[in-house]
Amino acid sequence: MYNADMKLSNHLPSLTAEQIHQLDRLADLFLEWNQKLNLSSIRNREGVLVKHILDSLLILPFGLIKPKDRVLDLGTGGGFPGLALAIAYPEANFTLVDATAKKISAVQDIIRQLNLKNARTLTGRAEELGRSRQLREHFDVVVARALAGFPTLLEYCMPFVKPRGKFIAYQGPELAESWMEHQKVAQELDSRIVGSKKAILPVENAYRCFIVVEKSKTISEKYPRRTGIPKKEPLA
Repeated sequence: MYNADMKLSNHLPSLTAEQIHQLDRLADLFLEWNQKLNLSSIRNREGVLVKHILDSLLILPFGLIKPKDRVLDLGTGGGFPGLALAIAYPEANFTLVDATAKKISAVQDIIRQLNLKNARTLTGRAEELGRSRQLREHFDVVVARALAGFPTLLEYCMPFVKPRGKFIAYQGPELAESWMEHQKVAQELDSRIVGSKKAILPVENAYRCFIVVEKSKTISEKYPRRTGIPKKEPLA
């Protein structure tokens, strides 16, 4: 399926040669760590370039992240989409969060080796960090990729979004037309789903969509609920 000679520059014309070099290096570092920690089932370089890096950067044409934005990548896992986005948006600031300390250690090392000055990491669960004074309603943009079902995702993410900020959910094609079904949950969190953006993942020709949720005001202190409840009993 993948072409060993595939070049990121062919698919990311808006990025500089230096950014493309960093993304290529990111792929190599991720593969090194993947051998140690099993961060992903994808174990070949071309697969990482497509399914992790290009997939993370499908958001670029939509202009949803601005210079100076504070961006949170919740449930970053092995560092996606946050690491790729930090390279693509050097003037924005990124915080990458995951509950698994070993994964965050790997991401920290990749950040160090790439010399990314605009990225940092935190370890913790969304339900706990979402109540932190330093993090609650602190971010202009929150992104999450393959983390949980959409209602659960909303409860995890919206506490971190500042009023008039937005949450961008990386989703498969199944939610592209059905996102209105979740509008009631968004309203419970004083937010509104404003629409979706569609994209096609190169090489695989697979559809992706980004669900955009805007926050209107400070949400109730009862959210997020205690650890485990958002996933076990999603809002409806």
